[in-house]
Amino acid sequence: MLFAQHEITNVPGFISRFYTTLGERNVRVDVEALEGVLTGIREHLDADNGVDAASPFKKAATFVCHFVEACPVKTRLPRASALARAIRQATGSRPDQNAVIALRIAMESLHGATVRRTDGLTVELSRRLDLSKHSYVDIVDALSEATPAHYKYVAVLLEQLAYKTNPRCQYASYQIAGFDGLECNLEPIIGHDDLMDLWTGRAHLEVVRRPPRSLHPEEVTSGMEKSRASGDFQSISTHAPFRYQRSRTDPELVDRVAADGTVTTGRVHDGIFLEASADDAS
Repeated sequence: MLFAQHEITNVPGFISRFYTTLGERNVRVDVEALEGVLTGIREHLDADNGVDAASPFKKAATFVCHFVEACPVKTRLPRASALARAIRQATGSRPDQNAVIALRIAMESLHGATVRRTDGLTVELSRRLDLSKHSYVDIVDALSEATPAHYKYVAVLLEQLAYKTNPRCQYASYQIAGFDGLECNLEPIIGHDDLMDLWTGRAHLEVVRRPPRSLHPEEVTSGMEKSRASGDFQSISTHAPFRYQRSRTDPELVDRVAADGTVTTGRVHDGIFLEASADDAS
């Protein structure tokens, strides 16, 4: 068996039952295409360290990708069914019945699957996978373009869906030391009013580096001539090849002296150096 509860050979029966619940009793399936799916799964997994080494998520993902690509189910979902209406309303097109069927079979197959984790624990996905309508429609829409080359992405998706309903089965959270503990790692670099100006074409975006919020003033000013440093201006980077000094031409401005001796006059606002315009420098 490739999955925990369903033999691959039971796929035609599953398709028939699924369509019956939607009010359609006559379903056309390309048997040769379906056989090609089953053959493709086996060959795919054999090439990827073998069937026995593959996790349930990779097995299910491989099935999904081969199934969608082969398109063995030829009968469209009934237009009047609530499922078809929901997908059509969200995407603007008729649903891909093969993506719908493949996802449902994968979800059913993972229910009750045994997962042998790399930390040595063996856990069972005892709770059925479920999705909100919004997520279900978006995933079906994305899977409609799946090919066997996408199976790793689909495997990660299915794994996270399984952990959503079986949280005790997932690994402990992984954090990057010294980074994930910070309150905020991404500061806004542009205000709402300025953003509105960008949208309306009244301004152009210039990206300026900011010092990380977590740095202390003494770290920010590292490398500067501290005798000349004041609260009015700071270096924008601990590694910037610049030093700052009071401007020789205007005491209210700052000279930024590069390593090659080039001097640029401007202001420092909120830790950001802004080159002075001709009007400011005059």
